[in-house]
Amino acid sequence: MNKALIALTAAFALHNTTAHSVIFNSNTVIGVGDPTYDGQPIVVSNCTLTVNGPHRFASLLLTNSAVLTHSPAPNGETNNRVDLTIAGDVGIPTDCSMDVSGRGYASASGPGVGCSNGSESGGGGGHGGVEGVSAKGCPGGGAYDSFLTPTLPGSGGGNGYATSGGFAGDIIQLTVGGTLRVDGALTAQGANPTSGGYGGGGAGGSITLVVDTLAGTGTISANGGNGSNPGGGGGGGRIAVELTTLESPPMTTAFGGNGNQRGGAGTVLVRPIRSQIANLDVGNGDTFGAVTPLSIAGGVQSLVIRNGAIAVPGDALVVTNLSVGSNGVLTCLSGQAGLFATAVNALNIEVGGRVTADGRGWWQSLDPQHS
Repeated sequence: MNKALIALTAAFALHNTTAHSVIFNSNTVIGVGDPTYDGQPIVVSNCTLTVNGPHRFASLLLTNSAVLTHSPAPNGETNNRVDLTIAGDVGIPTDCSMDVSGRGYASASGPGVGCSNGSESGGGGGHGGVEGVSAKGCPGGGAYDSFLTPTLPGSGGGNGYATSGGFAGDIIQLTVGGTLRVDGALTAQGANPTSGGYGGGGAGGSITLVVDTLAGTGTISANGGNGSNPGGGGGGGRIAVELTTLESPPMTTAFGGNGNQRGGAGTVLVRPIRSQIANLDVGNGDTFGAVTPLSIAGGVQSLVIRNGAIAVPGDALVVTNLSVGSNGVLTCLSGQAGLFATAVNALNIEVGGRVTADGRGWWQSLDPQHS
């Protein structure tokens, strides 16, 4: 098929999609509980469509630099999230985005809030990964939420001297009966602090996708925001994808943000629809930082730890296939009862990967045998 025919086919498809659609070409807000557009095909063109809370559309197409988002939820407002059920297809072209970055918890707030230090530097916010520590030892926030079905926003970064911490990424929940094609960006990233100070980065949010087919050449991301060095970086968020068919998948990341210490890696889970068998990937953009706590007792077929991720089991780690890739670390905390990991079928430690408990025993002053 030549280029002219491809262009003609695409133009015809767009005309056919938009002919009977509701077309938004100026900034619009669809509020919680507003059923005006439910059940209809939606096209968003060259504007921002703000959609709060659960809605059902026949199809959804973003075009001409369009953005779909929700209203900010700085105090964890549960109704302000993207929560869409689409009967047909969803298209996000290269110049478009579905974006809730920095729309979650405000600075110094949330269940994994980073430490604030008004005279020095703030710690990063936590979510899927523990947030980075600031240069003055102000700790980041802890990890929380489920890697199987994430439902919570990230937490805000801690405040530092002359600056507020970064706001967290919030929540995208999509159920798509057809194809979700992401050639642009689908993102719930933590924000950087306001400039000019030492605040911590906000944590990445949650992205949960239940789709028939996932395709595209764009990005799906829930990365943490960067701390204003010496502030700590925000922790990575959580992404869970349940699907039937995976075609040319978009790049999917939940990295921690940079800072005095990089935030811990978030989690990326992929599993077939209606299956309890899942594949979990923990990576941190090839930069070591804070840790990623994991608690897995069955239900995960493969676990991959790589690219700067430092995974710490909270209890017995039971998987079918365990792979520690290049620059990946599986370890335990100091004084933890031990490192228990069971790979039922296969254990693979690649060159540059490590499974270690070096230096993780009791300090003498904390050793119960020397108390």
